[in-house]
Amino acid sequence: MRILTSYFQRHHEVPYPIAISRLVPPDFKGSLYSKLAPTRELEEGFYQGRVDSEQYAREYRRLLESRNLAPHLVLQELPFTCTLLCWERPYEFCHRHLVARWIQNATGIAVKEFGSRFIKPGLGMA
Repeated sequence: MRILTSYFQRHHEVPYPIAISRLVPPDFKGSLYSKLAPTRELEEGFYQGRVDSEQYAREYRRLLESRNLAPHLVLQELPFTCTLLCWERPYEFCHRHLVARWIQNATGIAVKEFGSRFIKPGLGMA
């Protein structure tokens, strides 16, 4: 299995793009996997500065648990090769990096940022 992450600006060049955000660009032609999308409230709290990255990670983890999601179950629903997309640029804190670490920690499958050699330490979920 090959899972990548990236952001919408590159959605035309990535293998099998799958949005994991609430909203997508108007020209997005890929699939949507909304089970991994953060809530509007969580996003707004972060962008308005009421929620820091550590609190965001904790709340996002709780959200996944409340949706009864587990990495191995999510992987069963994804194509063998795909790229999980959201809005933030590489090396910016975002939930796709949390998802990448969540999958990698639970399954051992390395999830890499498309076109990047490394994901900045600390972006993922411990």
